[in-house]
Amino acid sequence: MKVMIVTDAWSPQVNGVVRTLTTTRREMQAMGHEVDILSPLEFRTLPCPTYPDIRLSILAGNAAHQRIRDYAPHALHIATEGPLGLAARRYALRNNLPFTTAYHTRFPEYVKARTGIPLAWTYRFLRWFHGPARAVMAPTPAVKTDLEAFGFERHTHRRQDVPVVIHQRNSGHVVVSLSCSDASCFFQHLPARGARNQPNLRITAVVRRPCDEKHITDG
Repeated sequence: MKVMIVTDAWSPQVNGVVRTLTTTRREMQAMGHEVDILSPLEFRTLPCPTYPDIRLSILAGNAAHQRIRDYAPHALHIATEGPLGLAARRYALRNNLPFTTAYHTRFPEYVKARTGIPLAWTYRFLRWFHGPARAVMAPTPAVKTDLEAFGFERHTHRRQDVPVVIHQRNSGHVVVSLSCSDASCFFQHLPARGARNQPNLRITAVVRRPCDEKHITDG
């Protein structure tokens, strides 16, 4: 199967979206599928306001449409809601091409923390963006609950990720890599590892992007 993944976040960025999509491509290729990535690397870009590590392909619409047309994917997955995601969505709707989407992080909370824009306004945009998708993939049960609370009842699916990776354990000290959209998902995994039965356990969490919407606080 020929699959195209459209994303506004890609290497050399280092974040959860890029990691997830890199892993997805590798696993799908191992299954025998052909996977093409449509990313900002192919276009002129501008830095995203408040998050300059992300480069936005503002004027890539027609070129992005041509890329999708030339590749002729059997399946189209739109991973982000940025300019490339919007261009791919527009192409898919105009050409009756079914597609799926993904919701990787708490974007409305991110916007509100930095601009004060009400959550309802941004979630209204997200309902519009993701509404025509065959499925909306969410990374954790907490994020899935958020989406359902804002009207994503019918199409929201949970993507099975591994949000916590233990790098080292010795002398009652655990060092973990946290790559989930809500810090609470980390603690959901502690009982399985027996951590809650160790009252003196010290935990160090390595978080790639500790933004406000991830609900990470001191202590």
